[in-house]
Amino acid sequence: MLEGRQSTCLHLPAAETSQIEGIAVRSHGCSNEDQNPGKLMKIIFSRKGWDSAAGRKPSPIFSNNGSNNGFSIPIPEVPPNPNPILYRHLTPSALSITPYPNLASFIGVYAPGFPVATNRAHLDPDLDHSTLARGHGWVPCFGQENGAASHLDNQNVGIGNVGIGDVFIFYGWFDDVNMATGWRLHKDRFCVFGYLQIGDIYRVPSKATIPSWLHYHPHITNAAAYSNNRIYVASQSLTFPANSGISLPGHRGGGILNPADSCRCLTTTFGKRGPYPDLLLSGCPTMTRHRQEHVWQPRGPNDWRFVANLLR
Repeated sequence: MLEGRQSTCLHLPAAETSQIEGIAVRSHGCSNEDQNPGKLMKIIFSRKGWDSAAGRKPSPIFSNNGSNNGFSIPIPEVPPNPNPILYRHLTPSALSITPYPNLASFIGVYAPGFPVATNRAHLDPDLDHSTLARGHGWVPCFGQENGAASHLDNQNVGIGNVGIGDVFIFYGWFDDVNMATGWRLHKDRFCVFGYLQIGDIYRVPSKATIPSWLHYHPHITNAAAYSNNRIYVASQSLTFPANSGISLPGHRGGGILNPADSCRCLTTTFGKRGPYPDLLLSGCPTMTRHRQEHVWQPRGPNDWRFVANLLR
């Protein structure tokens, strides 16, 4: 199956008269040549969380207690990143329906061979306010670097007026898990678990422009190890182009989504988990590839509805 850093870009037509409405256009480190009106709003599908290499198990959906909720487990940090975040520091919102006080205690039951006491967590994307103690001003954020970041640049994601307002949709490998025993039910599937609409971009290592609340982020603590490093932070609210016909009032610019909801399942058959999410490829003959990243330019109102249903 695919490992945990796949990204997929869908290009959606935006309003003809302007760039994405309602989005503040600021991009630290972008040149003036990048500040051109955008005609496309891009949707970037990015695969994150535990997978067959990092963690070697799917993220959990708790379906045996009537709550039907779940969360993505962040992958372990790659040494020697000085990132101080341990799994015992993390308290995802969905853990509140379980007897586990933190993520380390759950992993100890779910994946007893995983060295949770020593492994640090690469908390990225970071979308859930409840997961960690926060500094004042925190908003959802997501880092990219190296080749993945270059691919996003080549697709004009987050570059000046063209990119601000583009939306990351994060998905991963999930399975139903018995909350008490940690046993899997082997209903493997790809599910959407969060999103982030770009409101700003902080280029690292220009740390003078980076707010203090973001200094915990692994793309800051290990900035020396990355090239073409940046952090995308969420806009204040989720906004679609006027000609999309879609409005999701009250939605913030980034956050978690319940992967247990059927509208967020990207797999047509339970138990099938690879190599790609079925619904991202069906009916998309123009999808192109860049390593493990794929670009699709859909057409028409059905494409908008597909994206909106994932984010409701």
